[in-house]
Amino acid sequence: MNHLERITKGMELPEDHFYSLYVDECFYYSSPTWRRLRPFLLRSAELGRLDCVEQVVQNLLENLTYAPMLFEVAEGLFQEGLWQAAALLYKNVSASEKYQNSERLAVASSVCSG
Repeated sequence: MNHLERITKGMELPEDHFYSLYVDECFYYSSPTWRRLRPFLLRSAELGRLDCVEQVVQNLLENLTYAPMLFEVAEGLFQEGLWQAAALLYKNVSASEKYQNSERLAVASSVCSG
């Protein structure tokens, strides 16, 4: 993210100009790493780039080990008042855990429906 921000700033482009390409970079040209994706999710949510949040979440939830981490990010976004991004994460986490009895599923479902 740091390199991306510097490049974009140096080119005098909007901060989120290359965000869609960054998603491709993270999933199609390299292995996804939480160290890279968590800050990207947070910044995308702050900038209102829900399209990028959705792309990342859809790709990450192909591997259910990311569900607890995404739930944690959703909780943080909810606390920060970024409710649309949080709801998007809660919805996807609850869909990925619909066949499991989990506290995350209960919380995500109640937030999405309320």
